[in-house]
Amino acid sequence: MSLKHLREYMRGTTLHGFVYLVEERSVLVRLIWLLLIIVAFILVGLLFGLSVQEARNNPFVTTLDSVPIEEVPFPAITIAPQYIDPIEGFLSRCVYVFHI
Repeated sequence: MSLKHLREYMRGTTLHGFVYLVEERSVLVRLIWLLLIIVAFILVGLLFGLSVQEARNNPFVTTLDSVPIEEVPFPAITIAPQYIDPIEGFLSRCVYVFHI
């Protein structure tokens, strides 16, 4: 990959900070952005390593169990009336929500 392609990629990438390395800015600003990007990658690596270590030390197992359909608890079913008076419905919701 040539330097031209790398600069083009850095201008167009959505990874935050890379565009500031190739823009016409002072050397100090570019060095600060480079330092921030390096620190960010180091922290990502450390957090990823900690996550992998945590997963290895405390694995979890998912089990599936077959249960007859008659033993599966289903929620209650409520059948609403065909017509609900808008004012009465609004007032009943207010009473329920605001404990009037």
